[in-house]
Amino acid sequence: MSQTVVHIVLNPFIQDSRVIRECKSLAKIGYDITVIAYWLEGLNIEEMENGYKIIRIPIMTKSWSKNPIIQMIKYLEFFIRSLFVIKKIQPNICHGHDPDGLLIGYFAKLFWKSKLIYDSHEYWADSIHLTGNKRILFKLGRQIEKILIKRAEVVIAVNKSIADIISKENNVKSIVVIRNITNKIQSVTQYTREGLGFPDCDFNIIYIGNIQRGRGIEIMIKSMERVYNNISLVFMGKDSAFKIEMKKLSKSKKLESRISFINSVHPNQILSVCKLADVGIAPIENLCKSYYLSLPNKIFEYIHAELPVLVSDFPEMKNIVENYSVGEVFNVDEPSSIIGVINNYFDNPDQIIKYEQNCLQASKELNWDNEEKQLFNLYKKL
Repeated sequence: MSQTVVHIVLNPFIQDSRVIRECKSLAKIGYDITVIAYWLEGLNIEEMENGYKIIRIPIMTKSWSKNPIIQMIKYLEFFIRSLFVIKKIQPNICHGHDPDGLLIGYFAKLFWKSKLIYDSHEYWADSIHLTGNKRILFKLGRQIEKILIKRAEVVIAVNKSIADIISKENNVKSIVVIRNITNKIQSVTQYTREGLGFPDCDFNIIYIGNIQRGRGIEIMIKSMERVYNNISLVFMGKDSAFKIEMKKLSKSKKLESRISFINSVHPNQILSVCKLADVGIAPIENLCKSYYLSLPNKIFEYIHAELPVLVSDFPEMKNIVENYSVGEVFNVDEPSSIIGVINNYFDNPDQIIKYEQNCLQASKELNWDNEEKQLFNLYKKL
């Protein structure tokens, strides 16, 4: 009889690439996987995908206000309903993602003796969320993490820098590192620059991911005033209030002909879009340790699309870019540094070709087929 596993996420589980990869991999080798997420209108409450089951829980309080106290009530409802689902499944293992998933998984361990895995997607002790209007909730989440992390049989972190600091601060002896690396092979769809709305320029820089504060979006737009006129910038990400604000900024600087905001595509199609560009960029700002120590999935997606990479001069990103010689780093606090690196790329096509070749070689090592082995090993030990 196969081992039964429940993964717990506090999102609708549409584009959670990290958890999708983990569940797909575990289902592939015979684990009976169920993902518990929350339901949004238009989504199936229950469905099978890639060999695992998804159960989305309708939250009656979902439409209530976003006041922090009300948000806690919403989570309490999700918490209780999740435990009823887990009770029916009686899993051997509960895999809780981030502190909100950890808490539910811990109670499943208490009630039904499940093994507990804690999968931390970022460094929660110093996260950008602790400065927002929901900081009370995230501070509470950090306290939950601090108390319960030692109750987990296994702790997972997204890179070595974050694993080391979590281990030291929480006195956890061993933490498994599983990076959020893209799959080796993804489906290829025929897109065109014109069809997607790329600017009509000779050289295209692309940014993929959330268009939010702290991701260097505003810095990039302002830098475009001083890079060569035949260089464009494409942002691909979900709609947000900040995205609207950045569109207005672009328009105010009369850069609409060189800056485009395009819609997100299915995760399996991201590489197809990236291949239309010439360079991929990740201009993360140092607003918190979680950002400073981050290793965004977009870097690996650029590499798999054979795009030279431009990244902020932060340890984990710099380590990948320099060790595999796939691009350049810049000082995100110095616009002249960004501008210089971009213009230098354009002036040195031979160097770009070398980086593209190195990306191809790096992708043979930096892929989920290799990274998933860490996941398999920790599950076998449980």
